[in-house]
Amino acid sequence: SIRRLANEFSNFARMPTAEFRACRLNELIADTIGPYAENHSEIVFQFIADSRMPEVRLDPEQVRRMVINLIENAVDAFGRDGETGKITGARIVVKTTYDRRRKVANLEVSDNGPGIKGGDKGRIFDPYFTTKKGGTGLGLAIVTSIVADHQGEIRVYDNTPTGAKFIVELPASPNDITRRRFASL
Repeated sequence: SIRRLANEFSNFARMPTAEFRACRLNELIADTIGPYAENHSEIVFQFIADSRMPEVRLDPEQVRRMVINLIENAVDAFGRDGETGKITGARIVVKTTYDRRRKVANLEVSDNGPGIKGGDKGRIFDPYFTTKKGGTGLGLAIVTSIVADHQGEIRVYDNTPTGAKFIVELPASPNDITRRRFASL
């Protein structure tokens, strides 16, 4: 547990500068989701890709890390049955859309888990805030940093009828200069 905390802190503190290049966002996401779908057969993974998504300038490794953190949070949100230890009825949907007018690529990750308590929504992106037993509180802080490096925005909503929905907006052509933004410690 301490080693994981130290590794997460180290990754958070040493986030490399984004290296932007033209990338196929849908392919990147599909490649990232694949192993999760294989390793979590009790969860239904659905990827709805916008077929009109152009190449987007981004740092593929950072965006991969962002998607992994969002998916891991969704997976962790599901409770296991007390008797069988299995997860039942779980679904994670990842969706991309492209807003041609604004030239923004949207990524949505939603689940049908228990959702995020109202009071926690304002704090979940803060470093070291966690509601998970044994959590580091750095996963969503790292996501926030990556989104900021891409000059994007991230928001969280309740999913209907249950669960959480994270929406990330990334400009198709961000400036090559990153603008790291950290929540207050």
